[in-house]
Amino acid sequence: MADNIFEKLTDEQSNLVWAFMIFNKDLIVEKAEQWTKEAEKAGMTLTEYLDSINPLNDAKMEGK
Repeated sequence: MADNIFEKLTDEQSNLVWAFMIFNKDLIVEKAEQWTKEAEKAGMTLTEYLDSINPLNDAKMEGK
């Protein structure tokens, strides 16, 4: 995750991300549990699995 988009957020963007996470906590927890199960089935760590399904990876590959 060398190109972490969350490292370059403005203060306003950071506040919006936190607000989204607070108001969508249940959805975030549900997705984390789903991805953890899918990672286990694939024999990967959660980080490896999330990197493999990252839609930004497709955009990077198209640009090369």
